[in-house]
Amino acid sequence: MRTSTHRGPCLHSCRAFRPCRTQAAAGNEPPPPSGPADTVLWGGTLPSRRRAFLGTLSASGIALGGNLGGVTSSLLNTQPAAARALRLDCLFPVAGYLRHIDAGLGFEFLHPSSWLADQTLARRRAAAVEAQSSLDPPSLAQRQRRSSGEPVIAFGPPGSTGEENMSVVVQDANAYGVLFRLQNLGSPQQVADGLLSNVIARPGSNKTASLISATERRDGSYQLEYTVESSAPAVWKRHFLSVLTGDSTGRLLTFTVQVPAELWTQSEETLRPCADSFAVWT
Repeated sequence: MRTSTHRGPCLHSCRAFRPCRTQAAAGNEPPPPSGPADTVLWGGTLPSRRRAFLGTLSASGIALGGNLGGVTSSLLNTQPAAARALRLDCLFPVAGYLRHIDAGLGFEFLHPSSWLADQTLARRRAAAVEAQSSLDPPSLAQRQRRSSGEPVIAFGPPGSTGEENMSVVVQDANAYGVLFRLQNLGSPQQVADGLLSNVIARPGSNKTASLISATERRDGSYQLEYTVESSAPAVWKRHFLSVLTGDSTGRLLTFTVQVPAELWTQSEETLRPCADSFAVWT
């Protein structure tokens, strides 16, 4: 049996290629390839520049869109103001924060990117939205079970007990056909005094509230900072930072950050920007 050996890796197959007409006419047949690279150049074709560019562009788009290795967040962190102006922080963490936007109720705020949404509230909100779109009107019992003081959204650190969180409460404050206006309740100091003494630490509640500050922001909302201490049945002390604002339909929206009082010093730098970011559109 006759056997054949090949000095080059593709010598036999490459000789089977027909040389181009100009080379054949000139009598200059290309030399046998000496390696895989020469074989590709002689007998095959390399990808076009356009295809290579599109492939690189697609790979870059996947990496950026998926924030692989945090590459997108790293890029956005170089221009955080521009990224937030474009609302890119709704998708990717920017400077350690994500933006939550509620288009239905018309508000937004920043929260630490590591904090998670309260799933119980999220399920209740989804059920409420579904009920609103239903053709059947809600029953009277369902209307009575709805709590006007319950948050519509809340975020907190993963694995926490709930003592550290931020939430938004939305209430219809119109009464007797009069459109609600926050300023009608009085100055920030008056609102704070009434809230702390009549609601949060009302007589007989075993709670003591201490007001730290009450100011009006540029957008007309009120920002209150205070502590609440409970003596029974559980003993605790928490630090609160709240923003109260009204919208054009007469609703009162309250954003509140709360943490154990002993943690406020180390948490303030992270959580105060969240309260500052709370904004209402309607």
